[in-house]
Amino acid sequence: MNLRRRLLLALAAVLAVANLWIPMAGAQTTQAPGTDVLLNGGFENGDEYWSVYSYVEDGAEFDLSTEVVRSGDLSFHIKNTQDNDARIVQQISVDPSSYYVCTAFVKTKDVPKTTEEKPAYGATISVMDTTYVSRSVTGTTNWINLTFNFYTDDDQTEVDICFTLGGYSMTNTGEAWFDDISVVKVDKRPSSVFNLTYSGEDSIPSVDHWAGYQMTNHPDAIKWIAFAFVWFVVLAILALTFAETGDINLSDKRITRVFVFAMVGAGLFRVCVGAFVRSFSYDIGLFHYWSWFASSDLFNMYAGTAPEFLDYPPLYMYVLAPLGVLVKICDAAFGEGTVSYFVLKTPSMIADMVTAWMLYRLAKKYLDKKWALFIGVFYVMNPAVWINSSGWAQVDSLFTMLILIELVCLIEKRWAWSGIMFALMVLMKPHGIIFTPAIGLVLLFEIIKNKKVKPMIITVGAGLATVIAISLPFYIRMGFKNPTWLLKLYMGTIDQYNYASFNGFNLFAMLGKNLDSAEDVILGLTCAQWGGIGILFSILLAIVFMIFATRKSSVIAKSAPVLVSLILIVSVFTFAHKMHERYMFAAIMLALLQFILTKDRGYMYLAILFSGLVFVNTYYIYNLNMVWEYCHPHPQDKLVMFFGGVEVVGFILLMAQSVKTAVFNCISKPKSLREYKTEEGEAVHE
Repeated sequence: MNLRRRLLLALAAVLAVANLWIPMAGAQTTQAPGTDVLLNGGFENGDEYWSVYSYVEDGAEFDLSTEVVRSGDLSFHIKNTQDNDARIVQQISVDPSSYYVCTAFVKTKDVPKTTEEKPAYGATISVMDTTYVSRSVTGTTNWINLTFNFYTDDDQTEVDICFTLGGYSMTNTGEAWFDDISVVKVDKRPSSVFNLTYSGEDSIPSVDHWAGYQMTNHPDAIKWIAFAFVWFVVLAILALTFAETGDINLSDKRITRVFVFAMVGAGLFRVCVGAFVRSFSYDIGLFHYWSWFASSDLFNMYAGTAPEFLDYPPLYMYVLAPLGVLVKICDAAFGEGTVSYFVLKTPSMIADMVTAWMLYRLAKKYLDKKWALFIGVFYVMNPAVWINSSGWAQVDSLFTMLILIELVCLIEKRWAWSGIMFALMVLMKPHGIIFTPAIGLVLLFEIIKNKKVKPMIITVGAGLATVIAISLPFYIRMGFKNPTWLLKLYMGTIDQYNYASFNGFNLFAMLGKNLDSAEDVILGLTCAQWGGIGILFSILLAIVFMIFATRKSSVIAKSAPVLVSLILIVSVFTFAHKMHERYMFAAIMLALLQFILTKDRGYMYLAILFSGLVFVNTYYIYNLNMVWEYCHPHPQDKLVMFFGGVEVVGFILLMAQSVKTAVFNCISKPKSLREYKTEEGEAVHE
């Protein structure tokens, strides 16, 4: 037999084996319609193939019940002994691009219903690491049939299916039994489906569902706020025009009157929005709950009997305590809702006004009254600002006001007040820690360049004294039994939301990683590791720009703390993980303040850009949650990815602008702020 013939026979044998193996492989990986892909759904083999998950450690009891069963001898029992998200989980094999119908029978006992003040899920079916959830079973019920339909991604081969009591950010108590569970592949699309590969282009399953989310009872609650973007465009056009001309033909006295009139109008506008626009239900519900507790027993807030999910530091509890008294009165008189929620929004609305007034005063000092009028109005009427305070009912405005006061104290070298305000920032919101390098570098440079240790001692001492004064009553109330509670509070808050991005339109969102696990791998490193590198990179940037901005020849030395703060908040938002949609809110104020101090128009343009980005990010998430039940965008949502890319461009523009001013000492003033010399030698405006 010659060599050619031997090779042909060998090739034929290989092809024959391949023809036998390929169909077998296909049979192993392709599931026929009607196949139940879930194992041990009746629990007759105990907990084989099942695992358990509990958000609150030791907050749930899991066991196999022989007393409460629908069929067979066993069911799976979950008992939440405190507010919790407790699940039994099975990883199932699935085919890509396929429809599946999951059914489970559930029986509940003493499971509280969801309310405005305390949103909560009962017994549900869900998919791990998503916000897709079936309808919720609460109360005390007999066996109820739950369904959950889903469609797999084009490369998806596994799904972690969960059977849960409570839920993500929707914890609950009570008991639930699960039995007779199945997950069956079907060849036709069910009437409503949770699309695990939602791209934004799929057809809507039914009029009251979108990508599996059920429509709320108030789908038009904030849609009209979208028209606010038109007003933002008007503001931006006025800003660009005014930057070149600065022409407001009014006397100083009339400018003051116009600003007062604008402030009154902005205040009344906030009252209207705050009273009639539906708030973000989960946040306002928590604030309402906390205010009741704070008004009754403020210093017991962080003890064992305190409300669950109290993840805010103690300063905001001091704000909520007196409000809680008013909230109780309003609830008794009008019922919980519009009036009491409006009361809870008032601190943030007032903070908006105070911040605008401070920017106006600073602009009068460093620029002129015309620019002061424009900057004050631009901030107070900015949709990105009032949608947060008057609409959403968040506290970023309070936090931003504290940042502004702290920076003014740093610039004017009021060291004690700098320490106090920094402590208040951190005690208001945990991400105040982001600004630690800014104040730290200012103090460090005082030691290195001016050979002064006293500012460091005064600032740190005042800050520590403030932390002790605010937190000590809570320690006393707890009898000092938990000396590390404040540290644990911050660590617990930081450890929450372990996602690459939690609806923050940034680099991770641009890469399609919004709401993906922080443990997902990109180029050999997890998103959490990349986020850590991003934080270190942000600190390095702060150090480099601080060095350049404080040189003897620097033309922006006075504004160095503001520049470093602006760079920190934008770069951390861009590159760190776990970022929320509102974490770049303060960048608007910081960019305006940097413009006031440097007179460089580029920072004003950045304030316009950051306003647009913050508004779009806030509105998009806010609106989704108003229209659909606890809805979040899919990681591959094209709008999310696009605006994540725009935000990255915004960071690049900030770097270019800051290099121009801090490194090359180049200031591009608006025409109205330029000066030239006359023949007589007098400096006049062009």
